[in-house]
Amino acid sequence: MVKKEVLHTASDHWPTARSLARFAHGEFKLIRAHLVPYYRDVYDSLLHISDLAQGYTDSLTGILQVYLNMSSNQTGEVVNC
Repeated sequence: MVKKEVLHTASDHWPTARSLARFAHGEFKLIRAHLVPYYRDVYDSLLHISDLAQGYTDSLTGILQVYLNMSSNQTGEVVNC
């Protein structure tokens, strides 16, 4: 359940990130040049959040694997007794 929430959080922000990337690269003439660094900063923060979410997902996958291995080992011990 937690893993699903982390994945959902990570995937929800990609449309926003794409738009921010365009602002951060100054693609729109309506965006004043002195504001572009601020958009770039927000975009970088969003990428950092994405990296964190990916790291959490990887950690949760590892924890789940450890749990399943331990559970399997305990089942094997009960069966062998």
